[in-house]
This record gives sequence, structure tokens and C-alpha cells, in this order.
Amino acid sequence: MSEQQPSVLRFETAVAAKDYEVACRELLNILGKLDENFGLFNGIDCDYPQQLNGLEKERTIYICTRLANAIGELFADRALSISGSGAKQFFIFQRWLALIFAASPYVNADHILQHYNLNKDKETSHKEFVLEGSKEALIKFCILYFPDSNVNINLEALWNADQVLCASLCFALQSPRFIGTDAAFSKRATVLQWFPQFLESFDSLDALPANILHDVYMHCSYDTAANKHQVKGALNKVVRRHLLNGGWTDRENLYPLGERNNKPVMVVMLEHFHSAHSIYRTHSTSMIAARQHFYLIGLGSDAVDEAGR
Repeated sequence: MSEQQPSVLRFETAVAAKDYEVACRELLNILGKLDENFGLFNGIDCDYPQQLNGLEKERTIYICTRLANAIGELFADRALSISGSGAKQFFIFQRWLALIFAASPYVNADHILQHYNLNKDKETSHKEFVLEGSKEALIKFCILYFPDSNVNINLEALWNADQVLCASLCFALQSPRFIGTDAAFSKRATVLQWFPQFLESFDSLDALPANILHDVYMHCSYDTAANKHQVKGALNKVVRRHLLNGGWTDRENLYPLGERNNKPVMVVMLEHFHSAHSIYRTHSTSMIAARQHFYLIGLGSDAVDEAGR
């Protein structure tokens, strides 16, 4: 039996029926497919007007606008309650939520966040955002707080309210592969300066969106601060504690790999080491240079193409 494709119409129908569980599951399926497709809508069912046939850009805006409208209706509903485990799934895919709104006329989800704002003065509501005190509102706010948001938040106040939620949001804000606005760049820069000392306090990754841990580790490189890499040290400490708590131990009696052709052996673990991937473009020259001093052995899968080999 073939697996059912995610469907925009099925998501909209569940939202309209206030079937929150089905709506959230369908939305996560859509976001998961976007993640699998690196942002393309292939494999996601949507009924387009025939006038948009062949107009790829317009079709993308159309589907993003429909999704943004339905997401807005879902998250503005006060009866919607998202569990901690459900929130973790949304944080893993938050960058695709942000991209949906960025590609729609809305740009961000700030108009939805205003549903949780107790400050009814529209002139100051963005600068003086007074968030509801409920856990449900806090979770929904954080899920839809995107890098391009114009709402200012106090990370320390959020940390004091819920450490796991705050850390999860910090993970999500560092997960986008592309940041193209001053607002988004500024948020990531702020997180990179503030977050590492707080991240170090975790003993486990269990409650955090660990699926995007590698994005947090890598994307700090695109910041401009001299200490932009300090988050890596904090991540290393948390990962080590997580492994130790799981029963892992340091290896003992390590032995050298020896030599081959009068050179020490270097083993390189290859993942997406193919000519179309950035890891090939950034590391291939280093590995070629390493051959002058080492005998290289690469371990990889079918994802490694001839150029990578």
C-alpha cells in the first residue's frame, strides 16, 4: 500500500473542522516533506488554479499563502494546545514554517503572535509585547517566532519561564540554511552571544530538538563576531554528557593506525561528500593537500560520487 502524500486541502479541512490533532499531524507531514525536498513542494498535494500552470514562482506564492492562512487560523485558536513533544517536532521544522510565511505576502507570523499579546495598544504592540502567562500561549508564540519577526523578546525572561522551550527556540533560530535580512542576521548574532553559557547547563539532548543540532554547530560560521564558534564548545559538553549518561565511555588502549606508503594513515568519515554539496567544495582541497602528508582512507556510502572518491 502506497504512503499517502501530505495534502494542503486535507490540512485546511482539519483546521476548519477544529480537528487539532489531525491538523497538526498533516502540517508536520507537509513540513517534513519540505525538509526532505530541501524546500521544494514536490510530493505535496495542492489544487492549483489552472491559470498558474507553468508559472512556478506564482504557484509557490499561492501554496505558501494558503498554508500561511491555515496556519494562522490554527494557531490563533485559543483551544489549540501543543504538548512539549509536539513543540519539539515543530522546532525541528521551524525554518520551513518561516520560509512559508516569507514567501507569502505576510513576510512573517507577527500578525498571529499578536493574538497572544496582552498589550492592546497597536501603536506600541511590537515594541512592548506583553505575552500571556500560560504555557500553551508560550509554546505557540515560540513556534511562530521566526528570524524575520519584528517583535522584540527578552531571552533571559524566556529562559526563566521555561529553559527547554527557550533553548529549543534558540536552536530553531540558528537552523535556517539561508538568512537574507538584517532582522534575521541580528537575531542569530544575539543568540550566539547569549546562548552558549545557558546551553552548557543541559545534561541531555532528550528534551531538545537534536535533529537540528548540526545546524546550530555549523551555521555559527556565517556570523561575523570573533567568538562566533563558542557555541560549539557548549554543544560538545552537552553531547558528551548525553553520551556518558547513556552508558558510553572513553576508549582505552588506543593504538595508532600505522603507516602506508611511508605515510601515517588518516581515516576520513564521508557523508554527503559529492560534487554538488558544499562539504565537497569546502573540504576537497584540504583533503587533496592532506595527501602530501597522510595516506587517506575514506569511509562513505553511495552518496559519495566519483569526484568525492
